[in-house]
Amino acid sequence: MPETVLRINSFPSELLSAILTAAYNCYAASVDFGFGHLTRYPILLSSICSYWRQVALETPPLWATVDIKSIEQAQVYFRRSGTSVLRVRLAGTAYCTEDAPPVDPKVPSSAAKNLLLAHAPRMQALVVNLTQLGDETTAFMELLACLSEHTLQELGIYKDWRSSRVSEPLTDEKLSRVLGQLRFFHLEAFQIHLSDIGCHNLTELFIAYPEGPLSSANIARLLRSNPGLSTITLFGLKSVDLSPDNTEPIRLPELRRFHIDGYAERIIPWLLDVLVPGSHGISLHLDSISPLYNQPRVLLNSLVRFFQKASITSLNLEIAELPIPQMLESLPDLQHLQLTSYTLDYPDIFLYMMDPAVEKITKLRTIDLYKCEFQDYNRVSPGLQKLLNVPSLEEIRIFRCGGDNPENGSKLQKLLADNTAARVTEYPELEVQLRPYLFQ
Repeated sequence: MPETVLRINSFPSELLSAILTAAYNCYAASVDFGFGHLTRYPILLSSICSYWRQVALETPPLWATVDIKSIEQAQVYFRRSGTSVLRVRLAGTAYCTEDAPPVDPKVPSSAAKNLLLAHAPRMQALVVNLTQLGDETTAFMELLACLSEHTLQELGIYKDWRSSRVSEPLTDEKLSRVLGQLRFFHLEAFQIHLSDIGCHNLTELFIAYPEGPLSSANIARLLRSNPGLSTITLFGLKSVDLSPDNTEPIRLPELRRFHIDGYAERIIPWLLDVLVPGSHGISLHLDSISPLYNQPRVLLNSLVRFFQKASITSLNLEIAELPIPQMLESLPDLQHLQLTSYTLDYPDIFLYMMDPAVEKITKLRTIDLYKCEFQDYNRVSPGLQKLLNVPSLEEIRIFRCGGDNPENGSKLQKLLADNTAARVTEYPELEVQLRPYLFQ
């Protein structure tokens, strides 16, 4: 047994329990530790030695994160958590989380719903795939009746992408009270009208494939009502009524992460123009945006204006047909670049990566490549070569690259290593980081 563990084992059980609980609370407050980490935490502690196992079993807060993949396991966690406030997830798969592990197919919907209803009053965080509970609207209203507006702070609700049922619009006084106290709200493929969302304490907002009517006025009102927002994700907003006179600035001084996809193409230029972030570094994620074929000048001009008022330290481009060299030279504070689902030697991607542009890239430390590939694994283009040899670049992290052929992944890693002085490593955590926080 390591000497450090032996010394800690001399601590009274009350002190060790307090230390482990403090560590758990730090992990729970960090975006780097999702549900999966917190669920495994007491199991890992219990495996160290019999003393730690006994202390872990007698420390209820360590068992307060419950990922319902089987009824039996969930019951154990609920029982050991005592009266602690809970973080509960009944996930499965959703539009944005296809890689998340599925719920055990043997979990009956009635048993899962009864578990949730029984422990709902002490839930601080709840993520639930309503399709796992039968009729989505009925299940949510039953949950809503049991949730405590004084305890719940994080809520993620969505339907399974395979569900063909259209949820009914919800209007309820309890709904307004519960939503009004939230810090984190994840709404996906479910019908709650934005005009009915009375949140004002949000730090994180995730809206994906919402059912029901949308307008730029409702989006603007929701954002203005939550000036403490640090993370915004708008995904799958297919049809939005854009109000031409809605040009008042939306000031979000705490904004640090902004993710939007091409389905919202009608409102992207408007949103980029009215958002006024603070001085913090921002992580910008642009997904499936094709301005080369749709309003190229309008969108690119809006991006340039946004770059001028925001300090972009991280840029994630996912199947985004954007002029990468021109974007990079417009981002003097950029430290991290991630490319997802790119063919890296496609002729137009790095065509204009010239020396003047490279000279402006002075802070780039890390490049992440996820699901990227080459057409020819024997050479890199001159433009990519220049990017790989930016003097400040320290590391290139890759995962699931090379297409369906595992050998191509090894070829890609070697090709990059042969053409850069930076470290080239495989980094499985890339996949987890792409998921919304509550699904990690």
